[in-house]
Amino acid sequence: YPEDLKLIYEGYDNITKDKPSFNLKYRIITLKNNLKYLKIFATGRFDKNGELIKIINIVQDVTEETLIQQEATKLLDDFAVIQDSSKVVIAGYENGKYSWTSEIHNILGINKEDYSPEVNLISQFILPEDEKSFNDFMTLTYKNQDKQVIVRIKRPDGEIRYLDINNRGKFDSDKKLLKMVGFIKDITKETLVQQEATKLRDNFAVI
Repeated sequence: YPEDLKLIYEGYDNITKDKPSFNLKYRIITLKNNLKYLKIFATGRFDKNGELIKIINIVQDVTEETLIQQEATKLLDDFAVIQDSSKVVIAGYENGKYSWTSEIHNILGINKEDYSPEVNLISQFILPEDEKSFNDFMTLTYKNQDKQVIVRIKRPDGEIRYLDINNRGKFDSDKKLLKMVGFIKDITKETLVQQEATKLRDNFAVI
């Protein structure tokens, strides 16, 4: 790639005794028309007068890891879009601390800075009628490592949201819980639509 070649030449031109090396990633097209990513590490050798004697180059093929990194970045970007559009949260619990992807703060209507990692955010806003179901849901055992529950939370602005939560535990060889990973989906819209449809159906049945 001409633009990459230009950067390599600039790297060579800028080698000095005070800054004797550079490294960068560049692209090439092989004779079979395949795209390759290479990484070059170049370092200069100087005489006692500070004059450049030679440049040693080490070139590494980093195509595979570069493509993997690009795919991972794309997946993260795609997941961010999915999360924003479907209101999905990934949650974790390990060593006494909770972790949440950013959508949880939008769902609950809160600021991240207002709560410490030791706080289970869902439990702070759950309706009293759903507390028992949620507490049972959070109690995982070696024989019952997966659970699912639908609960309601009340946001600080008074809005009620419906959450569909799946939870899975990971245990050690002594059957002790190491961590939990959960998926939380805001199903408020579809739940309200379903409730309205049921109400209309019941009213029609009466008529």
